[in-house]
Amino acid sequence: MNLLDCTLEGTGAGPAVAHPGFRLPLSGHQAERLSACRAGTPVRVGIRPDDLRIAPGADGALEFPGEVFVTEPLGGDMVVEANVGGDRVTVKAKIGPMGGPGEPCRIAFDTDKLHVFDSDSGVAFF
Repeated sequence: MNLLDCTLEGTGAGPAVAHPGFRLPLSGHQAERLSACRAGTPVRVGIRPDDLRIAPGADGALEFPGEVFVTEPLGGDMVVEANVGGDRVTVKAKIGPMGGPGEPCRIAFDTDKLHVFDSDSGVAFF
């Protein structure tokens, strides 16, 4: 599982988790589970490699920019490690062109599959 240190935000655009490389809006149910926390609270976001999507290139409709670190073909699948906002994430994808090390890519979270943990205790909010 990818674990990323983030901060809770509660802006006019709605509640979100913020990271130096991205900002992910939370659903109403997710925000409700975090209602006891205030904006600025550090949290750790977890997401499995299967719950991320990746595509080569620097622009497009996917959520945030990254940079390919390494790709590793595994039969019909591929593991891609990408740098995002100072952290590295692992993505499991179907075999396809992903670019080489140092090339830009786009990464999207399946926000329904996010896990958010208290940074200090490790207790899961959801």
